[in-house]
Amino acid sequence: MLFSKTIQEKIKEWFNQDLFSKKILQYSDKVEIEEKKKGGEALVYFRSNSKNTFFIKGEESRNKYLKQKGFKIADGIIFVFENDLIASLHIVELKKTVGFDEWSKTKEQFKGALIAAMAIKGILEIKVKGVYLYTAYREDKIKTVDDSAFVLNGQPPSKELNEWTTNIVTLEGSEHRFKHRKIELDKETGFGEIDLTI
Repeated sequence: MLFSKTIQEKIKEWFNQDLFSKKILQYSDKVEIEEKKKGGEALVYFRSNSKNTFFIKGEESRNKYLKQKGFKIADGIIFVFENDLIASLHIVELKKTVGFDEWSKTKEQFKGALIAAMAIKGILEIKVKGVYLYTAYREDKIKTVDDSAFVLNGQPPSKELNEWTTNIVTLEGSEHRFKHRKIELDKETGFGEIDLTI
């Protein structure tokens, strides 16, 4: 059995079970996140060493908890349970291309997903042990920027460039430093597979 009866009952109470057949919700040690937007198609599998893994598509969590118009949210929220009381949280955004503008938007989406995840955490009555951010992309335009370009202009390297290269991210309104992982997808198909960081 994947989840304890307690966790299963809470998920059943709060979430439409028909969403599992649409893969908007998933129980598995391998969850699938897909982007179908034309030109930016992507399919990424996230593997976990725990069968007690719960995924909710970002759009669904926004509809359920964040009804304000214009509220941005990442593509996926994944909880990996250690037991009935503790889980790690993994937030995923899929992009075709990542430049400075896209990175700023991605951070806004991370923030929205984090807020939604805290609402889910509350209804499941669990503690979160570790928050991890992931960006999956086909093309990285940030890595092509040379630090020396900033130095020559008398400016320090930008915060965005520093975050992207060090994989340590801060989100607006929080002083916490989050671990970030970049996922380079197949440039032609947008496919990728990765193990969840714990």
